[in-house]
Amino acid sequence: MRRDELIASAISAGADVAGIAPAVLHDEHQKRFVSALERGDHGFLQWLNMEPRSRHDARFVLPSARSVLMIGVSCKHEAPEEDSSIRIARYAQGRDYHRMLKKLLTRVARCLETELPALQWRACVDTAPLLERAFAWRAGLGWIGKNTMLIHPDYGSWLMLGALVVNQEYEPGTPMKARCGTCRRCLEACPSGALYKERQLKADRCNSALNIEYRARVGQSAPEFSAEQAAQLPPWLFGCDTCQEVCPWNRNAKASRTSLLAPENELVHQLSDAQWLDLENEAAVAASYESITRGRVLRRMTPSMYQRNLRLLQAAKGSSGIPSLVP
Repeated sequence: MRRDELIASAISAGADVAGIAPAVLHDEHQKRFVSALERGDHGFLQWLNMEPRSRHDARFVLPSARSVLMIGVSCKHEAPEEDSSIRIARYAQGRDYHRMLKKLLTRVARCLETELPALQWRACVDTAPLLERAFAWRAGLGWIGKNTMLIHPDYGSWLMLGALVVNQEYEPGTPMKARCGTCRRCLEACPSGALYKERQLKADRCNSALNIEYRARVGQSAPEFSAEQAAQLPPWLFGCDTCQEVCPWNRNAKASRTSLLAPENELVHQLSDAQWLDLENEAAVAASYESITRGRVLRRMTPSMYQRNLRLLQAAKGSSGIPSLVP
């Protein structure tokens, strides 16, 4: 299968964009990642500092790796109307993107296997230590914006990324030059100041890191937020899209060609109910958690994290009111 046929196969399987990157990166993004670790920008995300060389070398994922097929599926769709005062990131409003994209990549790999019996491959969607945005940049799927997100000229920064590492060599794509210009809207809009410099982010200040990754060991209750953290988090229960919502490239970004990551109307009603949930009623909290997280990436929150995050949002709602889920 030729390079253009492989990319066409990924598009046919449901990807909005696709491209090829080499198995090993030697560019500014790898150096930027190392510099961020040296500055301590990863904060409490200590796992980012484990074997940092593996982030830019797909041979750590597949020893025989020679190329990486990068795909992007947009999570932008027509958002359902709602009246909830609780917000979650756009990518989490549909089915679990890990499962959906991995199924897509597996279909592509199976198709490739019919022509290449000796094919070795591995599909990765946030399950391997790869710098997926850097590989996507190298594959020609966009540039790294000032908010550290990959930005595609048509789909904006709403692309969810997946990687198919293979032992076949294909010509890589042509990287895009950054097109953010002098715009600083994402840096100015960040509610916590986590984006303290262009393409530099303090993870321990980022809302998405706090409400998704600020966790305790298995079996322990979620750690409580400091007063400063609590002040910046509402109205976000899970994730934060603020820096993306203000990005001009997202203003007229295309919606996905497929419904793979389309938002679910049912979730809107579940969130509306959750804003009034009695958090002292353990059975009710457990039932709410199960209904909201089942089959969704929201399951990344543990039950105690869900209760902690929700308690904060209910308190904020009672004191000042919170904007709605959909911008």
